[in-house]
Amino acid sequence: MQARIWLSGRCFECRVERIEPSADAWIVKTRARRYFRFDTPTIALLRQLMSGEGPDLEQPEQASALSFVQGHLIPLGIFAPVDEAAEAPAAHASTGAMRWQRQLLAARQVRPLAAMLAPLYAPWVLLPLMLLCLALLARYAMHSTELLGYRDLLTYAPQELLLLVAVAVGRGLLHELGHAAACWRYTGSVGAIGFGIFMTTPVLYCDVSDIHLLPRRAKAMVGMAGTVMDIVFLTLMVGLAGSDIGVMKVFWLSLMAIAFNLVPFYRNDGFWVINDLAGTDDLLKQSLAACRAGKARLRDWALLAFMAGCAGAIVVLGWMFATEAGPQQLVDIARLMPSFPGVVLALVTGLQYAALVFGLLSALKLLPRLMRRK
Repeated sequence: MQARIWLSGRCFECRVERIEPSADAWIVKTRARRYFRFDTPTIALLRQLMSGEGPDLEQPEQASALSFVQGHLIPLGIFAPVDEAAEAPAAHASTGAMRWQRQLLAARQVRPLAAMLAPLYAPWVLLPLMLLCLALLARYAMHSTELLGYRDLLTYAPQELLLLVAVAVGRGLLHELGHAAACWRYTGSVGAIGFGIFMTTPVLYCDVSDIHLLPRRAKAMVGMAGTVMDIVFLTLMVGLAGSDIGVMKVFWLSLMAIAFNLVPFYRNDGFWVINDLAGTDDLLKQSLAACRAGKARLRDWALLAFMAGCAGAIVVLGWMFATEAGPQQLVDIARLMPSFPGVVLALVTGLQYAALVFGLLSALKLLPRLMRRK
């Protein structure tokens, strides 16, 4: 039975599931899978209340403790009236920039799959596996560049397009199962897998909220676990499918998607991994603030240099597309339409121009904020 307290004739039940230490505070997890950060004195009071040996909150000398319970612990759902149903996470809730979330696999379906894949993340398995996969992929990449050029990545036969979609969906699901498996290995729990719209882009996600209970290196490992599964998947794909041109196209597009997911621009895997390793919420924002204040360290300058390099590379690619590749693709579209390759090329080119416009608008919106000095 959960610990209970009485206030003004009402009984409140403790909904805490776990309490774990973090670098500078304590993390409290409730049965509703909500997470809160508290300092040591607060945790001491909470533990007293949970043990049933806490102070009598209705005594005048406990006014501050009573105020904290009524003003924080009860509103946060850490203690809840026993006559109310336990709070459950909304099945289709939208959080942050994620919209229209829908569940694909319930937690009870994800857990056995995660438990089956979890041994892959044992260090003695993971390191040799990654070395082998990366060596095979590097060899395949060098071989494919002899047979494939940039323009080959823009046109697709119907069967190649179907393969691309199938691989994207399959790799996406395995990517999320990778996160789930690592979370299961480190925490013994994992949530559902679903999909939603993130910044106008359809994405898959996995509920690995329990990583808030982990030290930062373990959190970073969970963040990288999806990329590990991507690499294993691509290795198996090229190993089984061989040197087919369609497979090579899918390989390079998948490789670019994996690389982009690791660039820590905005809340992708790379963003979470670098912030987990640094023990911050937004390392780039903190580094910019440190530079403006004249208090930047080597780490701050290194991160800003890396991000500037990534941004510069994107600008160069955008310029090359706008001045050379894009206009030539428009000529090819006019020549190939209304054939299937022409339709596909028109769709791909339209997406490229849309990405170019989106990037320009984002840069115009971001530059004033970067240049502003406090």
